[in-house]
Amino acid sequence: MKIKYKITVILLLVFSLVQAQGRMITGNVKDANGEPLPGCNVSIENELNRSLSGTMADFDGNFRMNLPSGDNFFIVFSFIGYKTEKITYTGQVSLNVVLKEDNVTLEDVTIVAERGGKNSLGLTQKELVTATQTFNMDVLENAPTTSIEDALQGRMAGVDIISGGDPGSRSSIRIRGTASLNANQEPLIVVDGVPYPTTINNDFNFNTANDEDFGALVNISPADIQSIEVLKDAAATAVWGSRGANGVLIFTTKKGSKGKTRFTFTSRFDVKKEPNTIPMLNTDQYITLIQDGLYNAYKDVGYAAGYDVLNSLNNEKEIAFDPLYVYFDEYNQETNWLDEVTQTGFTTDNSFSISGGGDKATYRVSLGYLNELGTTKGTGFERFSSLISVNYRFSDRFRVTSDFSFSESGRDSYWTGSGVSSPRGEALNKMPNMSPYVIDDNNTRTEEYFTPYENFQGSWSDNKMYNPVAMVNESKNRTVGRNARAVFTAIYDITKDLEYKGVLGLDMRTTKNKRLLPNVATGVRLVDSQSNLSSDNLSDNMYFYTENRLLYRKVFAQKHSLVLTGIFQTNEARNASYASSSSGTPSSSLADPTGGAAVSGLGSGNSLSRSVGFISNAHYTYNERYTVSAGYRYEGNSAMGKDTRWGGFATLGTAWHFGEEGWAKQLIWLNEGKLRLSWGQSGNPPGGSYPYVGSFSALSQNYITMTAIQPSSMQLDNLKWETVTQTNLGIDLDLFRRKLHITADVYDKLTSDMLHKDVNIPSSTGYEKVNWYNSGSMSNKGIELILGYDVIRNKDWGLRFDVNMARNINEVID
Repeated sequence: MKIKYKITVILLLVFSLVQAQGRMITGNVKDANGEPLPGCNVSIENELNRSLSGTMADFDGNFRMNLPSGDNFFIVFSFIGYKTEKITYTGQVSLNVVLKEDNVTLEDVTIVAERGGKNSLGLTQKELVTATQTFNMDVLENAPTTSIEDALQGRMAGVDIISGGDPGSRSSIRIRGTASLNANQEPLIVVDGVPYPTTINNDFNFNTANDEDFGALVNISPADIQSIEVLKDAAATAVWGSRGANGVLIFTTKKGSKGKTRFTFTSRFDVKKEPNTIPMLNTDQYITLIQDGLYNAYKDVGYAAGYDVLNSLNNEKEIAFDPLYVYFDEYNQETNWLDEVTQTGFTTDNSFSISGGGDKATYRVSLGYLNELGTTKGTGFERFSSLISVNYRFSDRFRVTSDFSFSESGRDSYWTGSGVSSPRGEALNKMPNMSPYVIDDNNTRTEEYFTPYENFQGSWSDNKMYNPVAMVNESKNRTVGRNARAVFTAIYDITKDLEYKGVLGLDMRTTKNKRLLPNVATGVRLVDSQSNLSSDNLSDNMYFYTENRLLYRKVFAQKHSLVLTGIFQTNEARNASYASSSSGTPSSSLADPTGGAAVSGLGSGNSLSRSVGFISNAHYTYNERYTVSAGYRYEGNSAMGKDTRWGGFATLGTAWHFGEEGWAKQLIWLNEGKLRLSWGQSGNPPGGSYPYVGSFSALSQNYITMTAIQPSSMQLDNLKWETVTQTNLGIDLDLFRRKLHITADVYDKLTSDMLHKDVNIPSSTGYEKVNWYNSGSMSNKGIELILGYDVIRNKDWGLRFDVNMARNINEVID
């Protein structure tokens, strides 16, 4: 009986499998002219437009496809350039389809642009009660910009950018002034919904390294940026917590769109030449000036007090015409030192992208290569960037976006050591009668640098004087950075009014830096401890970000609009670094201490920091006229002690859309008018990993056979958040058929419990200083005005003027 039972089950399974394989449909796909459409996509979708299976038509337009169980589904035919055909399945076994071309003829169309889109809280631009400004990068499609900082320069009110002079150098950005003395002042950068780390951790110690040596603000090509939005006031930045206390810049990269595959290639070549600098003295003028200055100083103080001055006037061979002096030729030249260290720079920027997609998936792939030669000799920047963006819609309710990017950059510069002026500054100070090179007996320059150990202007050991020409040609400062970023976003519509969004972001970067300060530039002897200084540095960083968001949006009785948002964010940063320095190094390629040089410094670091934030926001609008918004963020940061680790920050805002009032609609010149008022708070933690923790250090003396230790930093359990409170009053106007747009804002920003770093205290406490200390307050008050006017706007071409003005008054109150 058991054997018969097993045979029966097997036969039933085989019958079911055969029956399932028998549910098949075949057919043919052609166009209106009867030509087959090879490669036509044939798919099966359910009632939620979710794809269940699919195939493609062959060279003759024929297709063959298995059908799923059940009968409640559709057969969809789609092909680029043709209208999609969606047919309900009613038991067909064979299906022949003719697709019509998707041609649309437009005769006379007038396009009126209105600010739309939704932010991370699900609000449109019209519904916002905060101070924000959006800039579309399409305006700069043909502009000579190689970085994001160049693109933003002067285009946003209240956003000040101080660009670095050398290629690839870091720029400083301030939104509505400086709000702190010691805490981080840079705005938060958000790329595709994920915070982009732009600062170096305080635990990072690359000897004399600074931010400028480790790349630009966002190491991606401006050609991949679709738009940039700046969040200015505390009510707008609250969703990003403490990291957004100094303002937020939100970058949205370009995505693919449905339609035919599109190829785009852009190439640009720029030449950079500096204008003439301030007039400089020639050799005769300089020597006369120095001699007169010394003589006048001697006459002023008299013989007894002015003996040293008189001695310099009579015995300094560098400023005296003495043909018997061994370096007479080297100190009787006509040298324009600035011309010796500068050059004509150029920039080549190339980008290539491919984009397209169908009903389900869209994609965009881009590659970019930038090569920039600086106007200072020895400086340059090279960047390779790539970006892949894929959007896939599984159904009407569920869609996924994935973005992958990789960039590698190399920056070349000079290294002058710590606390030393740049070669340009040194060139402006250098004696014009002095030669950069050794002069031979024929009064001709040789290839040997002229860098005496000590001369009339001083030496490297005391005044840090050096040969700037040798510095730009022979010193090395090579920084190679690699950055890989992945962002996954999933959106699911739980109901028609309730949406879930999940974001997962991963950012990994490695920075490698090698430096050499040669003695041909400094003039020190080979046995000197500063001869051929070198350093070898490495930094590995990983940033992990998650966000879970629920968004509820509902309109009641066509007059009441309610938007509720709940967000949970986590952020983790891991940093590891290594640094070494040595002297007597024969080459920058041998900067590693294993190369045999004398090691002068060696160290490493490893740090971890985390933050968690809970955000809630409610936004209510009545009859599209009156809006009230309230939010609260509860945040924890590992940089704070256990008693003050968690902080709460509230926001309030209201807006009156007076352009929707009956009396305003009678004004034909007024298209939109909004008056808004917002108030909010945000917190700023101290920099570094666990800076509140007290630490100990080892002493050189031992206690018997044990290592002696001493306290080196104080435990800071009462360290508080630096709090920024901001009030903003603004107005938005669209006039004359939306040709003229006006935005004006007045703000008052107060920073309290300011964070001070390394505060000296009496040594009787057992410590010399406190790492961080809360003290004082600072005020930033200002106004902003943005004007945009479309002079000409039609289907053929347009002309637009944009003007912005801002004033900020910064005051340290106490």
